[in-house]
Amino acid sequence: MPRFSSVVVRAGLIFVPLFLFGCTATTYRAHPRFQERFDESKTVAVIQPRMRVYQLTAGGVSEFMYEWSVRSQETAAKIIAEKTAGRLSKRVTFINPPDFGRERDLFDSQAGMFSTVSKSVVDHTYKNKTVFRHKVDDFQYTLGSEVQQLKQFAPDADLFIFCAGQKYIWTPGRVSLAFVSGALGFFMPAGSEWLILGVVDGKTGDLLWFDYVNKPGDLRDRHVLERLLEQIFERLSQAWRKE
Repeated sequence: MPRFSSVVVRAGLIFVPLFLFGCTATTYRAHPRFQERFDESKTVAVIQPRMRVYQLTAGGVSEFMYEWSVRSQETAAKIIAEKTAGRLSKRVTFINPPDFGRERDLFDSQAGMFSTVSKSVVDHTYKNKTVFRHKVDDFQYTLGSEVQQLKQFAPDADLFIFCAGQKYIWTPGRVSLAFVSGALGFFMPAGSEWLILGVVDGKTGDLLWFDYVNKPGDLRDRHVLERLLEQIFERLSQAWRKE
């Protein structure tokens, strides 16, 4: 029994620093004309958050969990509604995608474009090994003018807010295996986990403001989402006032 306890303690000491590092929020990125375009806007349209929650087994097999993902999306949407109310000095509307058809395809294509651009932002302005300093100093990314097509659902929208997240929930078997592996000096990959939020110009598609949280925690948990989104919107409001 003492020997097993020492294994658990050693594994815990290995995982705690990783956990603390993962919970540290990074700083936001802002377009050079962020304040100008933000000040000019009157209406913000919030696109339904796109959350993806997976279950990860001891063998490394991931399974998309539909109910967990929907719950996370619904919770995030409610929290964003609360955080934007009266905080951004804008009229806020919400857009939920249709279930199917060409309009659904339009939503999916724009959500996919946001994900593609966001990956480039994270790779080139956040990750130390692949960061391009000029991309941080002169933050200019765009989804393209095709984003205007979303205005058919919110004709008055000057800005769009996109939010997305990804989380892997480990099975008990994978957690146990990770402790043993950690004690032996081997580390099991956790998968790419993040929460991102972007403010997009409704005319040009330019990404005006972007925030990224690495290893955000359990996105199914309302308290976790509320804390993270509170921090993100606080940074957004501070950036707007400081610019």
